[in-house]
Amino acid sequence: MHEVFGRTLRKARAGLLFLVALSSPVHVLAQESSAVLRIEISPPGTAVELSGPQNTLTASPNSVLRPLQGWYRLKASFRGFEDYNQTLYIDGQSPTSISGSLSPKSRWKAGARSVFLPGWGHYYSDRTARGVVFTLATVGMAVGYYFFDAHADNRLEQYDDLYEDWKAAGSVEEQEALQPAVEEALNDAYNADRNRLMWGYMTIGVYAYQIIDAVLFFPDVPEVKAGPVQMGWTAPLDGSPVMVTATYEF
Repeated sequence: MHEVFGRTLRKARAGLLFLVALSSPVHVLAQESSAVLRIEISPPGTAVELSGPQNTLTASPNSVLRPLQGWYRLKASFRGFEDYNQTLYIDGQSPTSISGSLSPKSRWKAGARSVFLPGWGHYYSDRTARGVVFTLATVGMAVGYYFFDAHADNRLEQYDDLYEDWKAAGSVEEQEALQPAVEEALNDAYNADRNRLMWGYMTIGVYAYQIIDAVLFFPDVPEVKAGPVQMGWTAPLDGSPVMVTATYEF
């Protein structure tokens, strides 16, 4: 009788330990799932970077299973779309979701950028190599114009000095002696001014072309449904503070 009772007690104890062991991982998973961060930002495949106490880099849509807590800086980016930045507080206890859609980049914004800085519109549209070419070409043409302009002014000053000497000559013989130098200086000044003008037109042409190129040859945006930037979030259930600041980058 005593042995039967002992075997029964040992079996009950083993069964209880089994149930405890079985229930432990379920309890842990339940805690982790309660702190899950769900990210759903379109278009699908958007790169999402969370910078804060823990740095996380993932792609949307996805769920971050490990608990995150504190202030985080979120950056979402996708080729052909505007970047999105947001600051938010994650309490690490309640389920949190971040959702929204990125706005496609615009050819007109690319053109406006190129007006202010040659090549900037191409950097904006992810055509970096072409942007570098236009930046260097426009800057090179502008520097060249600066030297042609200085050279033309110098030749004009030389002509003015010789002409004043010719007018101040005391005799016809002195004027005749200075006449060839005056005519040569006038011809040099004319050629220098013509080169300056031609180089100026070329500089304006390169500058204008890079603006036209940024607009007309703007790359096609991937066929993804995306309206204006509208980001949303679910506040923690326990009333923890949540602050969100958003910036729309031009």
